[in-house]
Amino acid sequence: MSETVTEARPLEGARILLVEDSAIIALDLQDTLQSAGAGEVVIVATPAQALGHLSEGAGFACAVLDLRLGRETSLPVAEALADRRIPFLFVSGYGNGPQGARFADRAVIAKPVDPLVLLAEIVRLLAR
Repeated sequence: MSETVTEARPLEGARILLVEDSAIIALDLQDTLQSAGAGEVVIVATPAQALGHLSEGAGFACAVLDLRLGRETSLPVAEALADRRIPFLFVSGYGNGPQGARFADRAVIAKPVDPLVLLAEIVRLLAR
């Protein structure tokens, strides 16, 4: 990761929800987010776990959602985030985003995730 991004710590103190079913990818993304200053990265592997955190009113600044989670998708989480006006983006190993108009405007970052692209997109989300 570039020194400029890590020195700037653009995510200083942010609490981020990370929905990712691959432990290796989740830990890599967590490291990227924490290196940029995230105060806490809550990692969950299923939509049910993510929805549980959201139902607790868990004050997330934003969320990063793996689109495909085994046999499930993160679309129910996206719906809940949108309803709560919490900014989010998708990551996908399949090269495309969710079908349908509701989330057509959401960023989709291809896996393997470039840390600089991820951080730039999160900063853009948080600036809205």
